[in-house]
Amino acid sequence: MLFPTLSFLVPSHAKAAAQVTVTPRFSLEAYYDTNIDLDPNNEKDDLIMVYSPGITIDYFDERRGLELDYELGINRYQDYDENNTTTHDATLNAWYFLTRHLELSLTDDFRKGNDPRDVREETIQTPLGEIPTYDIRESRGRNKYWRNRFNPDLRWEFGRDRYVDVGYTNSRFENDREDLTDSMENVYSTTLGYRFNVRHSVEIEYEFTDAEFDLPEDNQPSEDFIGHDISATYSYAFSRHTHLEFTGSYTSRIYDNEEYRPDYDVEDVSLALYHSFSPTFSAYATLGYFWRNIQDNPQQTNPSWELGISKRGRHWTFNSAFEGGYRERYIDRENLGYEEFWSVTADFSHNYHDKWINTLSWDFDHERIGGESSNTRSTIDFTLTSRYNINRWLATEFEYDYLRRIADVDEDEYRDHRVFLRLIAYYDIIRTGPRSPR
Repeated sequence: MLFPTLSFLVPSHAKAAAQVTVTPRFSLEAYYDTNIDLDPNNEKDDLIMVYSPGITIDYFDERRGLELDYELGINRYQDYDENNTTTHDATLNAWYFLTRHLELSLTDDFRKGNDPRDVREETIQTPLGEIPTYDIRESRGRNKYWRNRFNPDLRWEFGRDRYVDVGYTNSRFENDREDLTDSMENVYSTTLGYRFNVRHSVEIEYEFTDAEFDLPEDNQPSEDFIGHDISATYSYAFSRHTHLEFTGSYTSRIYDNEEYRPDYDVEDVSLALYHSFSPTFSAYATLGYFWRNIQDNPQQTNPSWELGISKRGRHWTFNSAFEGGYRERYIDRENLGYEEFWSVTADFSHNYHDKWINTLSWDFDHERIGGESSNTRSTIDFTLTSRYNINRWLATEFEYDYLRRIADVDEDEYRDHRVFLRLIAYYDIIRTGPRSPR
């Protein structure tokens, strides 16, 4: 029945070249959590069982492709059964080449849950390649919520490394609790990339942001804003292994109501050097400076930086980064907005012949909310995961996770330990060829 569902993507003459993989799965998970609500004053521990059926569908041919994943999570608490819930996680990635040089793509990421930790899987594009990362947003207390990120994109390539990209992103976060703020953000973007020759290239990007917030009380000042982001990057390649990037950017935020937050803009410049010492060892260093101009307030200035290395061996990989600067946090329970930060991350993974895979990751993040030194907090997150693939369709997994937050506001502090045991079954019930090349 799945083949008719997918066949509309492909004209009849291309069906023979189509590759399809359908993989249902089921995981049984038991985990112990020492602080299920991340509450510093009333720590509740519990044993939770999670039953998670899911399915992954991959489809592609020469012109189009589809990657679809869905997982249902049935969560049952032993002691605090009022927290019993059903979660939904779904991701979609589809693309279609309208012509040889014109590609239309669509991604969508949906989650419905009630865990204080909202983990968002992301992929960062860097000259060292795609780096998977996790945006972990923790907030004290429990709340049912759903979020969705919808992103269509159109890309036209008119030469090697010469392209125009037009995109739209709609992000929403809806809370079940009435005392929390719901949020929606629309981002319209366009990017021009142009390589002049083997050494010189530029990339210019513009984004317009329209953010709306549904406040819990009518008499609160509006938090809505519009934003403009402009950046230009010039790249110079010394060789196949070394290149330099100079980036200048301008960001502005204009709020509907100045009682909530004054308008501001940020000017940022940076210089980055990337170098590959060997096919298995790469490093980069970025140094910058930014100026934040706040309406009716003194100018704020700070450095920004990023240092990173990536090394891999026959059976292992190691990545580490040390960065600092500013960022914005919206579309979650807290909507903290502008903040200055520095962080250190590291992860080590060992893969023994695809049979036994061990991963160790560590993250330290220090943030100044609103750029104010009197409102800071630091978060430590340590995770150890060990997976053993029993055979081609069955695996077991152990995970330990430690989370600690230290904050100027006592109510924002907490610590939590979690221990997971998982049994995962999966099998390709349909597979007509190799997996998607993406």
